[in-house]
Amino acid sequence: MFPDATNIFVVGRPRSGTTLIVRLFDSHPEFLTINSETIFYVRAEQLKSISNPEQKFLHLTGRPYDNNNKRPQDFANDIEPNQNWDQHKFYTDLLTYHPNPERCREQLFAIASAGPKAALQAVFALSEEAFPSDHRTRFLVEKTPEHEYHIERIRRDFPNSIFIHMIRDPFDVIASRSKGFKKRNYVQETLNWRHSIKIFVENKKKFPDRHFAIRFEDLTRHPQATMEKLAKLLDFNFSEVLLTPTDLRGRQKWKSHTHQANAPRDGVVDANLTHRNIEEDLKIDDIRTIGSWLGRAYSACGFERHKRYMKQFPPVFPPNMNKKYLLYLFARRVLIADFLYFRSRSQLI
Repeated sequence: MFPDATNIFVVGRPRSGTTLIVRLFDSHPEFLTINSETIFYVRAEQLKSISNPEQKFLHLTGRPYDNNNKRPQDFANDIEPNQNWDQHKFYTDLLTYHPNPERCREQLFAIASAGPKAALQAVFALSEEAFPSDHRTRFLVEKTPEHEYHIERIRRDFPNSIFIHMIRDPFDVIASRSKGFKKRNYVQETLNWRHSIKIFVENKKKFPDRHFAIRFEDLTRHPQATMEKLAKLLDFNFSEVLLTPTDLRGRQKWKSHTHQANAPRDGVVDANLTHRNIEEDLKIDDIRTIGSWLGRAYSACGFERHKRYMKQFPPVFPPNMNKKYLLYLFARRVLIADFLYFRSRSQLI
């Protein structure tokens, strides 16, 4: 159905602008997007231990189990057209707008046993049938932040695929997610951010024409310039509709079965929200912790703001050089070894 289309996978840390870039792609007539995190490759291995096809589908698409970890509700009764199915409303939209809802439901059942590649292809095919367009589809866009850990397998399944790595100031990333964290998670989230940058750098060196990074700050402050550069790199015609993100939850543009986007408006996202006031979201000790574990990756991505915070809130070292502190210093030296990855700045568009 898409013989010449290129697969685009949007990856990066959560709250880094992955949803925003998909909303912008969704406004362009040559892009077909899956407006939900499929997490197909994340859960592929876990599905092998599940035999029931209904439970397989619910698990594959991220449908949560109830609080008592009991069997999920029966799929046929639980998923109906026009029903708000948690964050995965995309699947109910498929049933709502698909010309043959019963066949669509049967194919959704089947994708859980088909493997991630076949499942992704099936969902794109169902999307094309449910949300038809008069334009030729050149790009198939899927967004799952955690798929950055499965790039090698995705590349095997889709050799010509392109990866868009979204990068955002880690202070803003962590602050925006702070309500869901306990204090002990800040170090791990900081290391996860560094690992995400490392994944991009390693893949950019191997496949420079297949991996591109976009800073959330550039996309929100200079949306037109950023999208024009991306259009040149991906070889598609820039249009001002790319400056107007669609409402993925409302699916307003699909209801009229057209790709006529609204007139562009000034400012994709309020630039004032690009940098959060992290003192309101994080404690001083948390700011110290994050800043002390960021490493060279922070400056290599063009971020400098944490230096001001570290001067404002200098780390407080323990008075005695005890074993725990020595272990801390040793761990810091081990982590600093990845400086080599960031000596030469990787190209950020």
